[in-house]
Amino acid sequence: MVQRQMAHLQAGPSGRGALPAPLRSARHAPTPGRREVFVLAKWLEVETQRFNATYARKDERTPLVEFLMLAATKARGMYGTAYAELARQAEAQSELARLRAELTAALALGGGAGRVDVASVVMGPGRSGGLSVEEADELQQQNAALQGALEAARQELQEVADLEAAAGEVVLLESRAEAAEGERDEALEQLRAATPRPQQSWGDLLELVGEAGLQQFQAALEAHKRWPTDELAALLAGAPLHGLPARAATSMAAALPQPLAAEGSQAPPSAEASAAVQECNVAPLQEAAGEEHSSWLAQALGRPAAAPDALVDFLVGSSRSGLPISPAFYGCMQQYKEGITFDEVRAAVQRARMSTRTRVAALEEEVRALSKEAGELRAIVQGYRDGEQRREAARRRREEEAQLEAKSPLQQYVELLGSQDESAWKEWLIGMGQASNVPKLFRHSGRIRNKHLSKRDTEKLVKEVWKERMNDPAAAAGSAVDLLEFVFQQLQKKVGIVTAVVEAGYNFLFGLWKYQWDADCELFLRILLGEVKEDVYVAQIRLQEELEELFGAIDRAKGQATGFIDKDDLRTALLAYFKVGQPGGKTLERFDELMQAVDEDQEGDGVEWRKVFEEDREFNQGEFAESIRDQFLQERVEYFKALEAAVYEEAGHEEECRREHVTRALLHMDQDMSEKVAQQTAAAIFGVHDELSVKAVMRKLSRGVVRRGRSSSTKGSVVGAAAGLKAKPRKGAGQLSEASLRALEALRQEWIAQESVAFLGLGAMGQGLAARLQAHLSSGQLAGYSGSLLVWNRTASVAEDFAAKNGCRAAKSVADVAAAKPAVVFSMLANDTAADAVLSDYLAACSSGGEQVLFVNCATVLPTTVSRQAAQAQAAGVLYANCPVFGRPDAAAGGMLVAVPAGPPAARERLAPLLQAFSGRGVWDLGDDPAASAALKLIGNSWIVSQIEVASQCLALGEANGIESGAILRMLDTFHKSPIPLGYAQRMSAGDYSTETGFAVDLALKDVGHMRTLAQQSCCPAPLVDQAFNHLLSAKARHGGELDWGAIYLAVRDMAGLPPNTKPLSA
Repeated sequence: MVQRQMAHLQAGPSGRGALPAPLRSARHAPTPGRREVFVLAKWLEVETQRFNATYARKDERTPLVEFLMLAATKARGMYGTAYAELARQAEAQSELARLRAELTAALALGGGAGRVDVASVVMGPGRSGGLSVEEADELQQQNAALQGALEAARQELQEVADLEAAAGEVVLLESRAEAAEGERDEALEQLRAATPRPQQSWGDLLELVGEAGLQQFQAALEAHKRWPTDELAALLAGAPLHGLPARAATSMAAALPQPLAAEGSQAPPSAEASAAVQECNVAPLQEAAGEEHSSWLAQALGRPAAAPDALVDFLVGSSRSGLPISPAFYGCMQQYKEGITFDEVRAAVQRARMSTRTRVAALEEEVRALSKEAGELRAIVQGYRDGEQRREAARRRREEEAQLEAKSPLQQYVELLGSQDESAWKEWLIGMGQASNVPKLFRHSGRIRNKHLSKRDTEKLVKEVWKERMNDPAAAAGSAVDLLEFVFQQLQKKVGIVTAVVEAGYNFLFGLWKYQWDADCELFLRILLGEVKEDVYVAQIRLQEELEELFGAIDRAKGQATGFIDKDDLRTALLAYFKVGQPGGKTLERFDELMQAVDEDQEGDGVEWRKVFEEDREFNQGEFAESIRDQFLQERVEYFKALEAAVYEEAGHEEECRREHVTRALLHMDQDMSEKVAQQTAAAIFGVHDELSVKAVMRKLSRGVVRRGRSSSTKGSVVGAAAGLKAKPRKGAGQLSEASLRALEALRQEWIAQESVAFLGLGAMGQGLAARLQAHLSSGQLAGYSGSLLVWNRTASVAEDFAAKNGCRAAKSVADVAAAKPAVVFSMLANDTAADAVLSDYLAACSSGGEQVLFVNCATVLPTTVSRQAAQAQAAGVLYANCPVFGRPDAAAGGMLVAVPAGPPAARERLAPLLQAFSGRGVWDLGDDPAASAALKLIGNSWIVSQIEVASQCLALGEANGIESGAILRMLDTFHKSPIPLGYAQRMSAGDYSTETGFAVDLALKDVGHMRTLAQQSCCPAPLVDQAFNHLLSAKARHGGELDWGAIYLAVRDMAGLPPNTKPLSA
C-alpha cells in the first residue's frame, strides 16, 4: 500500500513534490500479488475451518479427502513463498525499510486525524535544526504535499481494508454456498435412496424363457449396452436363416460354432454376402468360409432365405451398425423358447432398457387406469346390487301372489296322496267330490277301490293314450280337447260305464303318482297337473329320434357299420350335441350323469347303440334313456322359469311388458334363435296389443312350441303340432338335425386331431406296414405319436375294409388326407408313376400353416425319382424322406423288416420313432441324401434276384442230372447261411409261387428294370441282373405276371426242357 501511495505522489502535476532519488529508486520494483496472497490466505483459512468441521469426524480417508489435504498443502506453500519474496525485496531496499516502518508507525499513530512531521521522518530526528531558510521552506512544502498524500493514502487504505473485508465475506459465503450445495446433493441422494423406485419387471420374460433364459438375457443386455434395440433383438432371436422351423434353424446355427467373421476366417464384404444370399449362390462365399463351413453354406443357401438381412449379418459377423456379433449370444433365446419371435425379444429389450422415469410414468398410468376401472366396476356392482334388490322384491311379490292363488282339485288331491303313507291307500281311495271345477274323469264322492295297478299296466296305459293322442284327427285339425278330457274319452271307450271309468281314472292317477320315478309316468302326471305342456312329450320323442339317427351316423362314419360306438366317440359327439358348458347348453354335472348312465347300461369301451332306447317287457328303458328324459323335463321347466325372469328383467320387474321386452328375453335365453324368429314369436304373442302381463305372455309361450333355436306360432294347439310331427316322414341319411351335424363335425375334428400319421397305398406290403403302425399308434408305443392311422387306397373298398378291420379311418381322397393335416404321411405305391401322381396330388392339396409335414416314400423307385420328389416337396415346404424296406409281405405284417431311411436330419429325427413299428431286423441310416437309400434298395434287390437266379440254375441243373432237390437245398444251406436264397429255393422246389407272401413278377420286372437302369447310368455291367430280367419276361409270357418272382425257376426249367412244377394257386 505504501508503494501505491508513493506512486500516487510521484505521478503528481508538473513533477512538483517529487520524492528524492532514494525513494524513486525504490519504486521501480513493486511487490506484486499481495492482494492475491491475502485473498488466498483468507480462502485457505475459511476452507481449512470448513474442512476440519466436515471431515474431522471421518475415520476413513477417501480420494476426496486426500485431494483436499493436498490442495491445502499446496496453498500453504504458495502463501509462504509469496511472503518470502516480499521480505527479500524489503531487505534489498534497506534505505526504504526505515521509511516504510516510520511511515507505517506514523500512519498508525496518526489515527486518521493527526499530523506527521515528514522532515523528521525523512531526515531523521535532530537534523532539521541546521537547515537554511530555503531548505526549510522546501521541506515545509514537501511536508505539506506529503501530508496531503498521506491523507489520501489513509482514505485509500480504509477503502482497501473495506474491500478486503468484503472479499473475505465473499469467500466465506462462497464456501458456505458450496457446503450447502454438497449438503443438498447428499440430502437428494438420501431422498432418492429412501424413495421406492419401481423394480424392473421380468415376469413376462421369465414365463416365456424360464430362469436360465432370463439369466442369459440379462447377460446379453450387459454385454451389448451400445447395441440398438432392433439389432440386439435380431441377434438374440436368431431369425430362421432359410425358412426352416425354429428347431431346425437353431440346430443349423449351432452347426456353425462361430460366424464367418470370427478369428481365423476372412469375412466376405457385406455387399458380396448380400448378393450371394439373394441369388442363393454359395460360390462367392466358399473362399471366405473355408472347407469346414462349405457344406453348411451349401445347405443354408439351398433355398431362398426367410430373413436375408439376418443371414447376411450372420455370415459377415457384424450387425447393420457395424457392431461385432457375439457367437455365444446368437440365437441364444431359441434354446430356452423354441420359435421365439423377433417381436417378442424386441419387446423384452425395450422393457429392460426403459428408464426409471418412463417406468414410473407407465405405472402411474396403469394405476390411473386401474382406478378408473375400479370405479367403473364399483358402479357396475352397485347397479347389480340395485337390480338384485329389485329382482328380490319382485320375486317375493310373485311368491306371495302364487300362495294366494287357489290350487286345482287335482293338485290338492296329489298333495293329499303324498301327505300320508302309502299304506293309508291300501284298499280305498277317496273321491274329489262333485264340484264343477273337478275334472269329469274324477267327479265322485265317496270311496273308490284301489286296484293297485302295476307299473307295467300304468305305463302301458300311458303309451296307449299317447298313441291315440298322436293319431287323433281332431289334433291334426287343431280342435283337440285337453288331455284330461281325452283320457276320459279313451277310458270310456275301453270300459263303457261311467262309474268304471271314474274308478279306472283314480287308479290310473294313483299309479302315476306311485311310479313317478319313471320318466313316462312323471311326465304324464305333470302334464295332467298343468305344470308342463304336452309339447314336452313331443319334444322328447324328437330328441330320441335325433339321437338314434346320430348314433347310426357315427357308426357309419368310419366306413362300415358295426352296431357299436366307442364311448370316447360318443362322449365327444354328445358334448357338441348338447353344447355342454355353453350358453343355453347342458351343464357339465348333468352331462357326467348321462355318461355314468351309459356305463351302467353297458360296460366296456363300446356301446351297442340300438339297445340304448330299447324297452323291456315292463316298458322300462335303460339308465341313459331315463336320465336324458328326466333331464329334458327339468331343463324345460328351468328354461321357462329363466325365460320368465328374463322377461321381468327386461320389463324392469314391472307386471306389464311390451313386445320388445319379450324379443330381447328370447334372444338372451337362446343364442341360437335368430332375431327374426324372436320378433315373429313376440308378434304372435301380443297380436294387436301393445302391452300384456308377464303371466299372460308366459301362458302363451308355454302353449306354443318355443324350443331353442326354433319357434312356431302360438295360435294352434301343441297337440296339433305333435300330430303334424307324426305325420312327417322320418329323416333319412343326409337330413340330420343341426345339432347332429354339429356333433358329427366335432367328432370328425377329434378324429383328425388323433390321426397324426397317414398311410397311402394298401397293397400287400402297404397293408402290413399300415397294420403295424395302427397297432402301435393305438397302444401308445410310439414316442410323440398317438391316436389312430388315416389310410387311403386308389381302390376305396380296400381302404374301407382295412379301416373296419384295424379300427382306423379311411379317407376318400388324397385331398382328404391333406385336409386332415397329419404330421407324417407314408406312401407305398406300386411304381414311380403312381408315386409321382400321388405326391403331386398331396402337395397340391396341402395347405400351409401349422407344423411342417413329413412325407415318407417307402416304395422301390429310381434314385432320380426320389431326387425329383424331394425337390417338389421342398418347394412346397414339406419335409421329405425316403425309406424303402427289405422283406416280404409276411415279414412286413410281423414287423420284421429292414428299414433304410435317408433325408434331412430333421426328417430322420421325426421318422425314427415310427420305424419301431416294423423294422424288427434293423434300421440302416444312409444320411442326408434321400436318393442314396433308393440306390441301396435296388442294389440289395439285385443281390436277391441274383441269388434267386443262381438257386434256380442250381435246382434245374440238379434235377436235370437226377439229383433230388433236397440235396441241392442242403448244399445251399451249407454255402449260404442267409435265409433269403434258401427260403426262395425251398419255395421254388416245392412249386410255391404264391404272391400272398411273395413278390409279384410284374413288380419284380419293374424293380429289376430299375436295377438295369441304375447299372447303365453307372456304366457298370450286371449280367446276372440282365439274365434275371430275361427270365422274368419268359416266366410272365408263359405263366402270367401274378406269380412270385421265384418264377425265374419256371423260366430256367423251361429252358432246360423240364415241365412246370407249379402248385394250384388258392382262390
